[in-house]
Parts: sequence; C-alpha cells; structure tokens
Amino acid sequence: LIGLFRAMRIGEMSLEGLAVQGGTGGNGGLDRFAIAGLSSDGVEAITLRGLQASGPEANVNVGSFEVAGIVFPDWNVLKELVALTEHAGAAGAATPPDPEIQARLARLGFRMMPKVGRIALSGLAAGPAGTEGVRLDTYAAEMRDYVGAIPMSSTAEMKGLVIAGSLLRATPEAAALFDGLGYDRLAIAASGAGDYEPQGGRTTARTTLTVKDAATMEVAYGVSGLTEAWIDRIIEVAATAPEDDPTALLPLLNELSLESVLLKVADRSIVDRAIRFAAQGQGVEPEMFRAQLQGAVPFMMT
Repeated sequence: LIGLFRAMRIGEMSLEGLAVQGGTGGNGGLDRFAIAGLSSDGVEAITLRGLQASGPEANVNVGSFEVAGIVFPDWNVLKELVALTEHAGAAGAATPPDPEIQARLARLGFRMMPKVGRIALSGLAAGPAGTEGVRLDTYAAEMRDYVGAIPMSSTAEMKGLVIAGSLLRATPEAAALFDGLGYDRLAIAASGAGDYEPQGGRTTARTTLTVKDAATMEVAYGVSGLTEAWIDRIIEVAATAPEDDPTALLPLLNELSLESVLLKVADRSIVDRAIRFAAQGQGVEPEMFRAQLQGAVPFMMT
C-alpha cells in the first residue's frame, strides 16, 4: 500500500469561486485555490488567488499567494522518527527521558523540515474595518540547492509595504513620536540574499532596508563554522541541556568565526527630523540643539 501511494501523482486539484456569508456581518470569498503536482515526493505549487474577508472589526484581502517547489522529507527519516517516538512513549511518563533519544528526536525533527523553493505574496491589504491598515505590493523569496534542511542560496525582496498612520498612532506616546517626526505613514522596501558553503560551514548574508523619507540601512556579515556536524551538535545540546542553564550553548558558539560585518546607514531626512523633534522637546531652536549635539560627540567618544 505504501509503495502504491509513493507511485501516485495528482496533476492538479482546484477550488474556484468560493463565497461565504457570515451571520454576524462578515463575509468572504476566494477566486481560486489550487494544488499542483502532488506526490509522495512533494508538491509543485500551492496557489491562492483573490482572497477577501471582511467583518465588523477587520478586513483582509490577498491578491495572490504561492508556495512552490515543496520537497517532502525522506520517508526513511519519517519512519525512524515514528519508531523512536513510539519507543520513547512506551517507556512511560514516570521514566526519566533518555538524553540520547532526546538528541536523536531533535536531529530527526530538524531533518523533517520540508524544503521550499519559492514563496510569493502580492496585493495584501489588512487592517481594522473602515480604516487603512497595512498594505504590501509584493514579497518574493527563493531558496535553491539544499544541503539537508539548509539552502545553499537564497534571495528575498519586499516592495511597497505601507503602514498607515492609524496603526503608528496606536498609543498616545507613539502618536506624539510620529507626529513630532512628521510621519503620517511608513513606506518600506527591503531586499536580501544569502549563500551557504557546507564544507567549511561558511554563510554570508546581505540585507538592505529602506524607509522612505527616513533612511536606508545595509547589513552584511560572514560567519564560518556552521557545518552540518556543528548544526547537529547544537540541536542535540539545545534539546538535552537543562532549561535553567543559559550557558549550555556557549562552547559551541565559540567555535564559530565572525569573518566580516558591515553596517551602513544612509540618511534620508531622519536625522533632521529627529533633531527638530528633540529640540522641540527641550524648547530650543533646532540649530542650537544641533550645535550642542556636535559639541557633546567628542566627550561621548572618549
């Protein structure tokens, strides 16, 4: 029976034109939901288009959402995990847990993570009913060439994230801050990429975050030592270490090498806005506050 299931493959299953009418003023709909290329090895793509949901308190709309290139865990790993779980359960709750079994369960659990090739989201809008909330134009992430549960290459990009002023001013303190800085909303974009080399366990990552009319921040780093063997060991230690011992992972973390770090911030008016806000709070002119700040910097550096 298992062999028959593993030989089966479903081309596509879909649901279209779904409409739901709630009894408390809420309603929703879905243009299309589909699963393509389903087999024992994985799923080619899961897609959702035209989701709408509204109610007395909140509204959500999604233009499209897709998860593609899903690869299921190895069947042998699943069988080993099930057998080990049954063995641990047969020991009974009164028996102290075996550290070796705990470590093996943790390692197998990590290997049970499915691999995903692509995640994409577009046309998201969500927020309290009757007001603006959060809007996102597009988000896309791609992961390629997996080694175990880790992709050797990954990229991600987010465009058109807008957080409305009504959410920024959720509290009086937040409202005072954003009003003082002169922001009625935040518009954010971001991109990133990462690479992993399994032999030396070297990983590099680069991220750029831009907040319109505020600043652009770039962060990059390189770390070596993140080999598969090291990952197995830190999973084992995390699973078996006493909960009240925060230092259990330190010896393993000390084995990593930080090769490079970059932090770069480009001002896009946030400095001037912050100086005006701080000066207003102290009852002085912005230029006077700027001069005081410049004079204090040398003392802060010593």
